[in-house]
Amino acid sequence: GYTTRGCIRKCSFCAVPTLEPKFEQFISITEQISHARETYGDRQNLLLLDNNVLASKQFPKIIDEIKACGFFKDSTYIEPNLLDIYIINLRKKINDDAYIKATSELYLNLLKKLRGEEKQIVYNILTEFQLLNKFTITKKSLLSVYPLVKEYYEKYRNKTPKHRKVDFNQGVDARLINKHNAMLLSQIAINPLRIAFDSMSYEDVYINAVTLCAQQGIKSFSNYLLYNENEKPVELYQRMKINIELCEKFAINIYSFPMKYHPIFGDNNLNRDYIGKYWNRKFIRAVQTILNATKGKIGRGKDFFYKAFGESEEEYELLLYMPEPYILYRFFFEEIGYTQKWKNEFYKLTPDELSILKSIVGKNVFNKEIIKQIMNKKVKNILDHYLITRDDILDNNTNLGRLKLQYDKKSTLSTSMSQSC
Repeated sequence: GYTTRGCIRKCSFCAVPTLEPKFEQFISITEQISHARETYGDRQNLLLLDNNVLASKQFPKIIDEIKACGFFKDSTYIEPNLLDIYIINLRKKINDDAYIKATSELYLNLLKKLRGEEKQIVYNILTEFQLLNKFTITKKSLLSVYPLVKEYYEKYRNKTPKHRKVDFNQGVDARLINKHNAMLLSQIAINPLRIAFDSMSYEDVYINAVTLCAQQGIKSFSNYLLYNENEKPVELYQRMKINIELCEKFAINIYSFPMKYHPIFGDNNLNRDYIGKYWNRKFIRAVQTILNATKGKIGRGKDFFYKAFGESEEEYELLLYMPEPYILYRFFFEEIGYTQKWKNEFYKLTPDELSILKSIVGKNVFNKEIIKQIMNKKVKNILDHYLITRDDILDNNTNLGRLKLQYDKKSTLSTSMSQSC
């Protein structure tokens, strides 16, 4: 749901001012939550889609309502009896198709939990009413079976308390965080607290926001990092590193999610291949390749971060120019010496040669025809590294493919021995 609508900001990358031009200070969610509970049963988590909740002058009232609805700090939830709810909604003829499927799945899952005589009893009931085959299931049979199996379901359903979560999914505005509203946020089951860090120009503001919230006991954060707009590529590294350092300083978890900028206004508003002022196709692809290995997010832990993105800004910028397979199959190419060979050749280039290489690599298009046109021998030699493709590595009939196969076998053996020890 929403506790507010709209936003007081007009960021270049955001459509909210166009979609929701008027900022609504407060929208009650009590009735919505009550209706959902009565119709579908209680829910564990509360997902709120406010675009700038801290801009509301009624933020304390919003927090009070969230707590009153049961989503206060350390609150827990026990899953309701879903079978009772599904049967009621079947009787009310609410979305028959969905509830027929859901109810039949509950019966089958119940059968899997049972043992011995109880399992045989329920199996016989489901067989009698032809509920073990999806093609013979009927609403009438589901309703007829309910009084015969409801006691078994109640006995074995999950009643373990689970911690609740409140998620302002669109993030909160770091510029508006202060000690008071950080304290208010800490009173609800916020997990994670999402704070955008769109530019290094907000460095002090962002660090202060995280610090204030961490001091109030908030431990879980999620962070959006915009890139490919007006910032230099190194600034993405700087922001990720700040998050790693904040995690260590305050013993908190910050999951960073780099998000590629696409214009939504102007001549490039439909251009999904838009390249920012300081970026190029190779840089974009390099970041995406690294994120592919991290599943799109960067968590706490210096060792992992430094290995993925480099131990310094200089190493990070070198990674951006590195051939894509050398990034994707990092350990393999380091093991066989290709990565070091590429680095040696890269560092031996003169400034003029480096300029030629970077202009070619930046376009991220590599083929033999392009290399043939290069007159400089050192540049031509290093470009051979960029002709290696994933297919070369995955094909067991190529030299690289065979080396990769041997490497994988050795890695598997080493892991197995380590686990057995």
